[in-house]
Amino acid sequence: MMRRTGRISLQLIAATACTLALTNCGDRGQDQPDPLAIADVSGKSIAEVSDHVPSDATLLVQQPSIESKDAPLYDSSQQTSTRWIVLAGCSDQKDLDSSDSVEVSVIPQDDYDKSMKSHVASGDLADTVTCDGRKYHSDPA
Repeated sequence: MMRRTGRISLQLIAATACTLALTNCGDRGQDQPDPLAIADVSGKSIAEVSDHVPSDATLLVQQPSIESKDAPLYDSSQQTSTRWIVLAGCSDQKDLDSSDSVEVSVIPQDDYDKSMKSHVASGDLADTVTCDGRKYHSDPA
């Protein structure tokens, strides 16, 4: 009779361990997005970028002058908008998720055309951020 109880207990322990392992693995991937490197911010929306900036960090957003007559003005209420595209950026850490200070420049999505993408890709717009004290920079998209 002891033998039977011993087998059941081992099976129960093994089943519990498998359940706990599966639960822990599932939670890690869903709650925490992969970190976003400052090198990868060009061409992403301000919403995607700001999702990775810690709530207690400084996020400085610049809007460079562009040739568009009807260009809207960026303000902090649009930080969760996908209608603003990041041209360049810099931060005090390689990953935004661990940064204390982040600076990006943005333009309206409607102005992010083929020509603008070409300027971003060639690094022509790196000077749209000042990067004062922020040593990590975005790569051209």
